Amino acid sequence: MNERGVDMHKVKYRKAEAAFWGVEHLNKAKKKEASAIQTGKDAVKKAGEKTASVLDPNGDDGFRKWKREVIHGKGGPS
Repeated sequence: MNERGVDMHKVKYRKAEAAFWGVEHLNKAKKKEASAIQTGKDAVKKAGEKTASVLDPNGDDGFRKWKREVIHGKGGPS
């Protein structure tokens, strides 16, 4: 505020007030971060489910066979 030309001579604040403000804003930032992470995880899960439903709309065994081939190769366990 000093950089903006505000007269801070008459302003009084305590260390406790500054610490409380910092803790309050830190907790708010942590909650936003956790929310963003959860939103990302949910989006990834939905994308995987959507992809699986497109590749295997009827639940047939062909999809499972294809999946095993992708993971183990064509010569892998059947």
